[in-house]
Amino acid sequence: MSIMSYTGGTVLAMAGDGCVCIATDLRMGEQMTTIATDVKKIHKIGDRIYVGLCGFYSDALTVKNQILYRKSLYELRENRKMRPQVAAEMISNMLYNKRFGGYITEPLVAGLDPLTNKPYICAMDTIGCIASPRDFVAVGTGQEYFLGVCEGRLFYIILVRELPLELE
Repeated sequence: MSIMSYTGGTVLAMAGDGCVCIATDLRMGEQMTTIATDVKKIHKIGDRIYVGLCGFYSDALTVKNQILYRKSLYELRENRKMRPQVAAEMISNMLYNKRFGGYITEPLVAGLDPLTNKPYICAMDTIGCIASPRDFVAVGTGQEYFLGVCEGRLFYIILVRELPLELE
């Protein structure tokens, strides 16, 4: 049994043409016990960058505060806005530095590049390994269910878009 299954929570991000969508549940609990139903798991990091953190809630808050701190330092040093790819690398490095006594949280980054307006989504495991697909990504205890639904829906969208082209 994974340590993530004790606290629960799932975050999903989808990317489109010049847009991203990020969604989550609001439940905080310990296995079958519900503690709260209004817990914020998606945090705004920049103008166009959002981070979803699911897992152990106190670790998620610690990671969020460290992300905000490092983002502020980056923008002061570099004198420019942080891009989503840079935020993902920063979070990945932060998690990997704590890999032996790590945080029990799985981050998800979704955002738009401030210069090109290209969408960027990625997910990480508890030690910061980045997975950045083009279309959708999910983290948390319900990720298997979300990925199945998204794959089925995406297959339908691709089939509807490309089938008329093949019939002509």
